[in-house]
Amino acid sequence: MDQSNIVVLILGVVLVGVVLRISFAISQPNGLQCFILRVVLSLASAAIAAGIPGFINVEIGPGIRAGGALAVFLLVYAFNPRSLLKNPGGV
Repeated sequence: MDQSNIVVLILGVVLVGVVLRISFAISQPNGLQCFILRVVLSLASAAIAAGIPGFINVEIGPGIRAGGALAVFLLVYAFNPRSLLKNPGGV
């Protein structure tokens, strides 16, 4: 593993840690905060995937195809856990 892969891997792990820390600090995030957390978490996941050897292909719907780290970004971004909750605004 070369030095650039290690740097990208460390960056991804640090970003995931930052997102986790922020998500526990904000008890009731609004829509913009959830969007920003989703994007940063997707970017961090893609950075981690870029440091891992191998390849992944993803097709979402009829016209969205991606490979590699971009595929991981799309997978993480497409998953929306707030839509799974019955009452996303409160408990």
